[in-house]
Amino acid sequence: MTQDIAFIVYGPLRSGTTLLRLMIHHHPDLANAGEFDYLFDYARHTPEGISIDRERLRHWFAFQNFGFVIREELNDDQLLEDFLKQVVARKPGMQSINIHRDLDHVLSFLPAAKVVKLHRDPRDVAASSVQMGWAGNAYHGVDHWISTERAWDRASAMLPPERKLELRFEDLLAQPEAELGRICDFIGVSYHPAMLSYSEHSTYEPVSASATFRWKQKMSPAQAALVTSRAPELVAARGYEVPQGVRAPGPVRRAQLAVANKLGMWRHSIRIHGFSTVVMEKITRRLGLARWHGRIVDERINRTLTARLK
Repeated sequence: MTQDIAFIVYGPLRSGTTLLRLMIHHHPDLANAGEFDYLFDYARHTPEGISIDRERLRHWFAFQNFGFVIREELNDDQLLEDFLKQVVARKPGMQSINIHRDLDHVLSFLPAAKVVKLHRDPRDVAASSVQMGWAGNAYHGVDHWISTERAWDRASAMLPPERKLELRFEDLLAQPEAELGRICDFIGVSYHPAMLSYSEHSTYEPVSASATFRWKQKMSPAQAALVTSRAPELVAARGYEVPQGVRAPGPVRRAQLAVANKLGMWRHSIRIHGFSTVVMEKITRRLGLARWHGRIVDERINRTLTARLK
């Protein structure tokens, strides 16, 4: 597997990894072409080598949007190598990619890569996930934060100190030059002020510490406690406040939250894609109608998702 990927930016979705990616990419000697979880989601190791689910990958909107070319004459080991070469061809320099889940799995394909781990308060992550429509309430909006952090614990235990660096989103926004300088020292380049020029070339606002701990204004104490109750030990281990007396909800309340979560996600999907598209996607997927499901995903859902990319 190619060693062109020098380091991985790893953190939960909605933790600030895209902002950090833009900062890195604006360094004249660094490159980060984006988020590539899906390349590894559909790849697995087998006794015969790497196996890639080409059909599912082909229909993934981000794969299409990046403009990947599938060279059918390549075997799957060669194909993943070729995908990564297409990634690094976008800009010269020391290469990195963003990953948000299953870091231990990804490192099995990139065993020499360093890792920059970005932490963010899970209550902000949960609130942002609800806003994105990935969850119907904050209690379930923290699900992916928990799985990402547990994968980090697994991978971190296997990484030597010289291959991992941890920082907090809140510190990055409060003292960007110092935190970006830490990253540059870690990967072996000099800090460059162009890293903070990203707002001139993207839709992202300039650095502001006001973007941290927004949950304190957006969430009620009860909502914040529900989020924290999902994994209080993990929240504390990441250096974030765990109020005293936080308790997990009982079975009836958990059932209510589960129903509200499903309904909230349905409402969001219908608002974005339309009722008929959402229903047809679910029916064709449940019935295994791959051809029709692929058409609905490609012609309706992917088009909408691509238009909403920031």
